[in-house]
Amino acid sequence: MQQRVISRWALRLFIAIVFPASGFCAAVAPYNTNGFELTRFHVGLLNNTQDVASGANWQTSAATGTAAQVTTFNDLSQGVAVSMNDVAAGDGSYWWPQVPISPGSGVVSIKWAMFVTSGAPGFVTEGDPFFGISAFDQLGNRIASAGINAANGALAISDSSSSTSEFANLFTDALNTWHNYELDLNFGDSTFHIFVDGTEKGTGFGFVAASTDFGDADINAFGLTNPLQTTGLAYFDNYVVSVPEPSMFMIVASGLAAALRHRRATK
Repeated sequence: MQQRVISRWALRLFIAIVFPASGFCAAVAPYNTNGFELTRFHVGLLNNTQDVASGANWQTSAATGTAAQVTTFNDLSQGVAVSMNDVAAGDGSYWWPQVPISPGSGVVSIKWAMFVTSGAPGFVTEGDPFFGISAFDQLGNRIASAGINAANGALAISDSSSSTSEFANLFTDALNTWHNYELDLNFGDSTFHIFVDGTEKGTGFGFVAASTDFGDADINAFGLTNPLQTTGLAYFDNYVVSVPEPSMFMIVASGLAAALRHRRATK
């Protein structure tokens, strides 16, 4: 009887420690802008901006007439954001910090908030500008792109078809408002998943190029059909690159199963 009581209390303590009220899963964030706050970023061009907290140096490959800059936005809940004016975008413009990751067969997750405008005072959206995130491996090969066509708010992606296509049936952005986006890259099966405001909008898209590692996730702007006649404006915030950890529930379940098997074998 005494042994049974001790085992019961041990099990209770084990469950209390391993299954905290906060949940079973966690994620490691190799890079988190913390909302581009002014404690880390200075108002002005994002080109070659030093992130004072992490030491990451934001790099750029921007077409003439396109700019990204840290700026205050009239929405205090979003704090400081990144704005881009995509004018005569050419082959596209990119801004990124290097975040090299070797995920094996795991997942790399990119999250960001985005406010795509349909125009602004004295500023008209022309053509079909794309605003979103493009992920690359450490050799510079594109893995995937996900974002919004500012002309109509349709979800647009680049996948194994190597072209950027619209999927209005999956999601149409209510322009001029914030949405939270997530691009999950699964290196186990070379596919990616897209979430908007926590709801999955696209799954099973194939990587543009077969990749075994992750190099960077770029804030990206380009013209979908006529790059030289494209104008648009969008804001980015809360940019995070993370690696989800395995579910602690699965680890504990395996451990409990092994313990039960041992008890049955020695009973």
